[in-house]
Parts: sequence; C-alpha cells; structure tokens
Amino acid sequence: MFKKRLDTHHEIQNEIFKSLPKEALTKKEFLDFLNTSPEDNEGGIYVHTPYCDKLCSFCNMNRKFCQSNMEDYTELLIKEFNKYGKTNYIRNKLFSVVFWGGGTPTIYSEEQLIKLLEAFKDNFSLSQDYEWTFESTLHNLNLKKLKILEKYGINRISLGIQTFSNKGRTLLNRTYSEDETIRRIKEIQNNFKGKVCIDIIYDYPYETEEDIIHDAQRCIELKVDSVSFCTLIIYEGAKIFNDIKNKKTTFIRDEERNKKYHNLLVEELKKGGYKLIENGKVAINDEYRYINFVNSGKDLLPIGIGAGGNLNNIGIYKLNEFMEFYSLYTPFEIKLKLLYGLFQYPIIDLNSIKNIFPDKYLEIYNKLLGFSQEGYLTIENDIVTLTNDGIYYGHSIDYEILKLCLI
Repeated sequence: MFKKRLDTHHEIQNEIFKSLPKEALTKKEFLDFLNTSPEDNEGGIYVHTPYCDKLCSFCNMNRKFCQSNMEDYTELLIKEFNKYGKTNYIRNKLFSVVFWGGGTPTIYSEEQLIKLLEAFKDNFSLSQDYEWTFESTLHNLNLKKLKILEKYGINRISLGIQTFSNKGRTLLNRTYSEDETIRRIKEIQNNFKGKVCIDIIYDYPYETEEDIIHDAQRCIELKVDSVSFCTLIIYEGAKIFNDIKNKKTTFIRDEERNKKYHNLLVEELKKGGYKLIENGKVAINDEYRYINFVNSGKDLLPIGIGAGGNLNNIGIYKLNEFMEFYSLYTPFEIKLKLLYGLFQYPIIDLNSIKNIFPDKYLEIYNKLLGFSQEGYLTIENDIVTLTNDGIYYGHSIDYEILKLCLI
C-alpha cells in the first residue's frame, strides 16, 4: 500500500527529473542547432496561452487573469512563429501533432485568432493526417470562433467542463447551469466536424456517488469523443483553498472516498462504451496522438510563455518574454523519460521495459510482482495490465519504478 497517492505527473517531474544533473546550453548553441537538419522529420508543437478571462476556484495552472485585449501576447506568439519558421530544423519538419493549451487559447478575439492561425500556417508544415487540439471553455467559444478554428484545420476541441452538477459548477466557479452546459456542448458538436472532448473533476466538496454517476451518464448521453478525469487538487492560494481555510467550505481529503469515486467514474464510463487509453483518460476510440507523442519522447516545439518541450533531446522552457532556458538531456535521462512514458498507460509490455533498462529489468519485474500481489496489476504473457486500483495509483507506481533506476 502506498503511503500517499501522487495525483499528477507534475509530482513525478518534481521528485525525479528536477533532481537530475543538467547540461545547460547557451542561446547561441541552441540557435546553431536550429540551423541543422533533423534526423526525423516528424514533429509536434505546443502553444501556450497563460491567460483566462475567468479563473476556476481550484486552478493553480500557469495562467493569469486577462484584463487587457491580448494584442501584445498575440504579437509575441506571431514573433515566435516567425522566428522558428525561418530555421532549417523547423522548415524540414512535418508536424503531425499540434496542441494549443492554457489558460484559455480561445480568449483571443476573432480577428486575433485569424492573425495567429494565419501566421502559424505560414510557418509550419502539417502532415496529411495531423491532430490539432484547441483547449477552450464554453463561455468564450462562440460559433464564429468555432468556424474560424475549423477553417484553419483544428480538428479536436477540449472543453473544461469539470462537472455537470449545478452545485458543483457553482462551487468550481464554472459558467452556466447544467442545462445550458449541455445545450452548448451539443451546439458545438452540431457545428464542428472534429472531435469534441471534455475534462471532468471528481471528489470536490459535497460531491456524492450520485453526482459521479450523473457526470458519467451525461458524458455517455452526449457521446463526447473522450473524457479526461482527475481528482480535485487543493492548491494553496486558490480560491477554494482559502474558502476551506476560512471555513466557508467544508472538505477533508479522504483517500478511500477518493479512490471509490475514481473507480466508480471509470466503471460507469466503461459501461457506456468508453475505453481506457491512458491513466486518466477514456475515449470512444483509442486515437489521441498528443499524449502518445509526448510520452514517446519525440520532438515537441514549445511556444509561448510558460511552455516547455524538447527538440532532439534539448529541453526548452520559456520563462517569460525575454528568458528561455535550454538543457541537453543525458542518455540516462532520455531512457528514464521513456520508462516514465510507458507507465502512463493501463497496459505495459514488459519487453519495452527490458529494451530501455536491461540492467534494471529484474528489479523492476520483482517490484511489479509485488504490486500484482497487492492487487494493483496483473502480469500475463509479458503484458502488465493495471486494475482500477492500479490506474488510481498509476503515478505512484510510475514513481516507485523510476526510483529503482536512480539507485
């Protein structure tokens, strides 16, 4: 049994990867690299918008409340598109995965969106079968913006719904009632040819088992293409943290209740025809390239303040408009990241582990045997399959496996 469940992959990043030695690159060395030709022409792009026009009560992501018209940030992104688009490395890439996250990437005006998407298409070549995701919220994705996104080739929308429950939506500071939320999702589905996906949060204050089942049933009835789900995390400084601290809201984290709600949500969604494609995501089909792309260590160009990624195993992080950091992944870190990626899924091939860390394979296998005896997974024909409890503790399992490789 784990002493504490790790709720997010960020905890693994902080505990494991931030402690690894770094080999810093200068800006000149990075620019010189961009003048080379890529060995692999497939690539991905992540574009970050660290602004929202309404802040969720629970949120502690890399975002700020927008009080201006976003013109300055629009110009900053266009400048970044043009900078990278002129380099030999990027010109010789075909991008099969694009993700615009935030924050809220649909916070821009229609005119700004057109400028951004025109500049993006001018600078980056997309593969024929690309996947292009835009995160959004219901209150600022109007039909005009939706049609602009579709015109420029976006084929996947990810909506931060969090819950359909009226009491939950009020608590989490979401816009619109349940009925209006459902109406707007249907409107998007009827006016958009691509996939429509949503995020759900479970185990928020005053939530019941009936609320969990209700959320799952609404997802099933709407036939959304995929559902990402995570527990409510109480971050210090968030509104909900202060409300609990000041006794305006009552909430005590209970591990057994949290696990019960997680497993109930997973089972209800599976009953409705959804398939688990990642620890924390179900889909009607298994096609979601972005997370597969990230977990396999392929090139992901990060653009925008707060964005992080890598090109040819050079880590890139843009702290602000003027500061960007570059570091070269060591061979050990590359292997560790690949191993980390394997355990983001409910099914793991033991041969893949052996190929990455042959010298640690026996230790890892014995650790997995221990987890199987505790009911977190099964091992059969060299395939590891996580149980619902194993999926719930997926990040903790990943963490324990990675620790073995540090010894």
